[in-house]
Amino acid sequence: MSMSRGLEVRVPLLDHRLIEYVIAVPDDIKRPTPTPKPLLAGVLEQPLPASTIGRRKQGFTLPFDPWMRGELREYCGVRLGARRLGGRGVFRAEALGRYWRAFLEGRPHVSWSRLWVLVALEEWLERNAIDTCRP
Repeated sequence: MSMSRGLEVRVPLLDHRLIEYVIAVPDDIKRPTPTPKPLLAGVLEQPLPASTIGRRKQGFTLPFDPWMRGELREYCGVRLGARRLGGRGVFRAEALGRYWRAFLEGRPHVSWSRLWVLVALEEWLERNAIDTCRP
C-alpha cells in the first residue's frame, strides 16, 4: 500500500554513504539487465549462494496481523485512540475506533496494513512533536 502512494516504509539499506555511491555509479551500469538489481546482486554474490541470487522475486511479509491482535494490540489501540491520532483533527475518532474494532473482530474488509500505516503516522507525529495535522 505504501509503494502505491510513493512512500517507502522499508529502508534497510538507507545509508547516506550507500546513496552517494549509487548516485555516482554511471547510468550505463544501472540500466536494466537480465539480473534484477545487478549492483546489489554483485555485492551479495560472496555471502549468498547462486540459487538465492538467481531466484525469482518473492514477497515477504511480517506477521503484523497476529501481532496487532496480540502483543501489539494495546500499543496500536492507544495510538489510534481519541487521545492520540483520533484527537488530531484529521480523522474522526469514532471512525478510527470503528475501523480498529472491525479489525479486531476479524472483518474481512479491514486490512492490518491500513491500520499499521495510521499507527506509524501517529508514532511519527508524536516523535516529531507535531501537535496537529490541521491545514
